[in-house]
Amino acid sequence: MIIEDDYDAEHRYDRPPVPALRSMLAEQVCYTASVSKLLAPALRMGWLLVPSRYQDEFVEAKRCADLGNPVLSQLVLAQLMKSGEVERQLRFLRKRHRRRRDAMMDAIRTHLPTAVVHGAAAGLHLMITFEHDLPDDALAAATLAKGKVQPLCWHATSRPARGAGLHAAHA
Repeated sequence: MIIEDDYDAEHRYDRPPVPALRSMLAEQVCYTASVSKLLAPALRMGWLLVPSRYQDEFVEAKRCADLGNPVLSQLVLAQLMKSGEVERQLRFLRKRHRRRRDAMMDAIRTHLPTAVVHGAAAGLHLMITFEHDLPDDALAAATLAKGKVQPLCWHATSRPARGAGLHAAHA
């Protein structure tokens, strides 16, 4: 069995999303997603599409491992999905996030012309790397007052040999 978390599928800006593996192998793939980037992280809600032969076991495992989820939130989300409001919200957010991403890219091109941007096609974050031999945690500390950035070393298991990088949110 394959578990697919199509993390940035809804937040693609320059091209259509890659089809989910689940769409091609429905009986071998569990597809998982959440509403954290679409509606609100505080809802702490998501879903799992399970191959039909495993549904009973997954429902039982959820029942045994969980104290329950707020029913009202689930019912509201179900209604938003049925009514099409979730799709409308997604279109709205995709336009807004694309504008923000484009503004961030323009600012980087203007103010950091030697920086290399990674991950701009999808998601709510950008990764920026530099050729300068400057520790990324020092660079992040110097820029923290100007925006939300994190040094890449916070996310790495080993420190890169050369160059600095930042992880910046554009949402």
